[in-house]
Amino acid sequence: MLIAQRHPGPVSLAFLELMSPDLTQAATQLAAAGATRLVVVPLFLGTGGHLRQDLPAMLAAAQAAAGIPMIPAIAVGEDDGVLAAMADYCVRSGARRT
Repeated sequence: MLIAQRHPGPVSLAFLELMSPDLTQAATQLAAAGATRLVVVPLFLGTGGHLRQDLPAMLAAAQAAAGIPMIPAIAVGEDDGVLAAMADYCVRSGARRT
C-alpha cells in the first residue's frame, strides 16, 4: 500500500459496505496498534449520499468502539491536487490515443 510506505503510523483500508474490514473493525485494530487519533480519508470522487448520510453514523460508532478521536477529511476527489492529477491523467490518456 503506497500510503503505508509514506506514512509513519499504522494505516488501514476500511469499507463502507460489502467488504471487510468495516470502519469499526479498522479503527479498533489501529487503536490496538497504538494509534491515538485517526484521520478518515474517504476515497470517493465527491460528497454524495454515502458521505453525507452513512459516514457520520459510522464514524460515531467506530470512534466509540475504538476510544480514540476520528477526524474526517474531505472526499479525495474534492482535493485540488487530486483533481489536477486526474486532469493530467485524462490529457495523457487522450494523447496516447491519437
